[in-house]
Amino acid sequence: MCLEEADSVEDESPSPDSTAQLDETIDWLEQAVIKLPPAQAEAFTLSIIKGMKIKEVAEILVMPLNTIKTQLRRARQTLLDSFQSNKG
Repeated sequence: MCLEEADSVEDESPSPDSTAQLDETIDWLEQAVIKLPPAQAEAFTLSIIKGMKIKEVAEILVMPLNTIKTQLRRARQTLLDSFQSNKG
């Protein structure tokens, strides 16, 4: 890459404002997950945060697959409602 090309490459790192906003959102999410009922928090953490498949979560938590799906749906809805009321 020549010097002219290097000058034209934009810095793709996030701005300090967007980094601070992301940190704030992550902190909020961590606190909101802690407030969920235990079954919802466990299912959400394993599936969404840890990236496990729903079947794996069901096996780990020794619960039927449909129960895990229900817990995840309820957790997502509770978090969404909380986020919307927090921002509104």
